[in-house]
Amino acid sequence: MQTYHIGDRDFTLDELVLDQEEALAQILAPLYEEGEMTVKGLVDALVRKGLLRKALSVLLVPAGETVETANREDTERYIGPRMTLSQQARVIRDFFDVNAGAVNAIKGLATMAPGAEGSTI
Repeated sequence: MQTYHIGDRDFTLDELVLDQEEALAQILAPLYEEGEMTVKGLVDALVRKGLLRKALSVLLVPAGETVETANREDTERYIGPRMTLSQQARVIRDFFDVNAGAVNAIKGLATMAPGAEGSTI
């Protein structure tokens, strides 16, 4: 788990749970219509489409709350005028570090699934 001090509040980032994964997928889905993207390309697209703060509000949970109790709209409004560029970069980098094990596990499970030869994630 990672902790960030943004404005005068603390937020945490942990491995995604299903609710966060689904919310993030809804935000990112239109961006993937543009084709396969690098991390930089994805972040650039989020910024261009005005979706970066929405995506970050899915990842960040106010300290003392849970994914279930957190209000993403409140988080989105709060971080917008307070979150610096360096904090954004750190959260994005940490997101991939914290969730790397899950991505590798999914890839491993996919290769064990019947008919998965040649499958990609």
